[in-house]
Amino acid sequence: MKMDCLRRDDWTVMVLKGDVDSFTYPIWAKELDVLMRTGVKKLRLDLTLGSIFNLKSMQNVVSILAEIQKRNGELEVVGVNDETKEMIELMVKANSQLKTAPLKFKKQE
Repeated sequence: MKMDCLRRDDWTVMVLKGDVDSFTYPIWAKELDVLMRTGVKKLRLDLTLGSIFNLKSMQNVVSILAEIQKRNGELEVVGVNDETKEMIELMVKANSQLKTAPLKFKKQE
């Protein structure tokens, strides 16, 4: 797994190359935490070249969404399969602290 962060317009983009599973999750979560500490308001997680497989990584996306909402920002997730998208959407709906429809999904960057 490899991650690259870059700026595109007013978005911070994290490109994941490889998969987030039980072994690589702590590395990915730490990098996201460091990125969030910079105060990013518009974050695009590009998973086109990788994927998130475990529940913890999907929960982390929801946590990041909550933090970005506190900043009146936006989160986009690019390149996830339909099952992952549905799971994340269900987690968002189950979280009463989150606004409705704040998360955007795109097929590819």
